[in-house]
Amino acid sequence: MAQALAEAVRREDFAAAARLKRQIDQESSRAAEAELVARDAEAAELVASASIEQMLESAGKDGIVVLHFTEDEYAIANSMVARTASRFASSQIAGGPACGFVQLCERGFERLGAAAPQPAPSQGAGLPPGWKAAFDKGSGREYYYNVETRETVWIKPLSEAAAAAAALRDERGVESLPTTQIWRGKQLVRQVASTQLEAALVALGARSTEGSTAKGNERYRDRNVGSGLPSADVDDIDFTGGVAGAGGTDLSKNKGRTRGVTSDYFPGLVDRPGDEEMGDDEGPSGPPTKGPDWSPNKWTPP
Repeated sequence: MAQALAEAVRREDFAAAARLKRQIDQESSRAAEAELVARDAEAAELVASASIEQMLESAGKDGIVVLHFTEDEYAIANSMVARTASRFASSQIAGGPACGFVQLCERGFERLGAAAPQPAPSQGAGLPPGWKAAFDKGSGREYYYNVETRETVWIKPLSEAAAAAAALRDERGVESLPTTQIWRGKQLVRQVASTQLEAALVALGARSTEGSTAKGNERYRDRNVGSGLPSADVDDIDFTGGVAGAGGTDLSKNKGRTRGVTSDYFPGLVDRPGDEEMGDDEGPSGPPTKGPDWSPNKWTPP
């Protein structure tokens, strides 16, 4: 058909060329939709309860499997779980139990922490292929329409993967998103927030191959010690302050002492007049020094 289109253009038969171009576009669209349908079915099969049970079975009695139930909108929680997965996916190499991490969302199944993760289908928002979301200004509600049939509905249609993920959440007792579950020996050990996942894994004997703030053994380069630069990675910051056995640097160890002044930390440097006389919470003593008056009515040209 591409050759026929080229021939029609050569003959300057633009009506035939336009007809052939529409046919080519329609065939391409149908092929793309068929691929999405196939990928959606594959993702639904991976999310199915039988597949998850098989994965838990393959982990054995000592292996740890983390199931992270979420949606794309919870980007911060998803990022924290993905970072933890990258640190503990090779726990067995470091002498700990084997650890596997799986993210389950509307788009399907995604393995975390692997060298080459398999991405979930790109069909957004858990909609079936060919469906899109739109906003109705009159009612202030979101509705959904099929680009081919022009059918419109208020109730969100679900892709096979999204329906399978919803069924799996019900089977696993997930009541809200995001939820992170830790399984061992086919038994649910703990259900934790994304911020608690690393400490929970350490308590179960998992080991990180990259260094961990939860164990207090992070490498010097993780803190940029001596570089004068802040860490660019928020996961390297110990927000716990060393409380509750989480380890890391105790950020509150100097709380309550006199903070001093600028020159205590940078000899020879004073940030403003009166700094040396400042107390902990008091301003400089004496009246402020009045500077020159640069207002226009006080200035005369030379």
